[in-house]
Amino acid sequence: MKKSILILLLTCLTNALFGQGVNVFQIDTAISKYHYFILNETRSDQKILINEVDAASINDLGCDKKIYTAQLYNVFLSPQKLVLFTVLPAINNGAPKWQKIDINSIKSNLLSAAQLDSMHGSNIKKFQQTGFHNTALIKMGNFKVILKKADGYYVNETDCLTEFFIIIKYNYNSSFLNNTPTAVIDTTSPPLSVAEFEMPYFRRLGKYSYNHSDYLSISQFGVKTQVNYLSNKLIVNNLECYFYWELYSWGVDRMNIGRGIDRFIYSPKIGIIAGDYTFYFRRNALTPKCEKLDFYQYLGNEVKLNPVKIIKDFK
Repeated sequence: MKKSILILLLTCLTNALFGQGVNVFQIDTAISKYHYFILNETRSDQKILINEVDAASINDLGCDKKIYTAQLYNVFLSPQKLVLFTVLPAINNGAPKWQKIDINSIKSNLLSAAQLDSMHGSNIKKFQQTGFHNTALIKMGNFKVILKKADGYYVNETDCLTEFFIIIKYNYNSSFLNNTPTAVIDTTSPPLSVAEFEMPYFRRLGKYSYNHSDYLSISQFGVKTQVNYLSNKLIVNNLECYFYWELYSWGVDRMNIGRGIDRFIYSPKIGIIAGDYTFYFRRNALTPKCEKLDFYQYLGNEVKLNPVKIIKDFK
């Protein structure tokens, strides 16, 4: 009897937290809770560039042999200002889901490119004023994106992660290798790979850092300010790219949306073309999957979702 009750409680908790396999963190369906942005409609109010990247996993997430896909939309408001919208997959079938929408029903919450630009500038400034602590300003789950098709408008039904970046040369003032905030992409920063960080850490403390996913222990409080490290240069799909990883601890009592894309590959010509989204795929702290495999992937500067198709100047 006790076992049956426990199973029922766990089932109810899972459904409540994870939206029955469609959503992980966007569980509020009220239109007024979201900002909306149309990706491929004529943008007359400001010259922006949008590049789409369709990404997929390599059969190694959760030991379930399922291919997971996502759609990444790099919105360049200017050469230095990037908004990344990632439409994430449904957990139950591994693909993003879209649904038709009446565009008139969300017009009051629809952002123009100019309004998105203004929000980007304001939030980056506020983020800096918090000492680069409040990642809720630059890594958000309260956006939905809209695609215009021949038969109408479609909005993401599965989760959309929205992240604000600035692409600049950052002024380092730390005695450590660098202190690049998580919102900054600096292709000139001093490189430091995950292994170059983790191996000396292990030799000194006898364990790997809490940055990977050791977030089950409440004693691991970790670092308060995320740091975005350039690890190395690489070539992906004949594009010169840069691999970045994040130094940040896990929270034991929250969704960890603030980790965002976590590790990513950036192309100056396209934007962010690949990423990891560890917080999303490790959504259930009670049942971590493929720990050893995922850890070696982490040490080896690998990401879960890699590009399979790139569409430049997405219309």
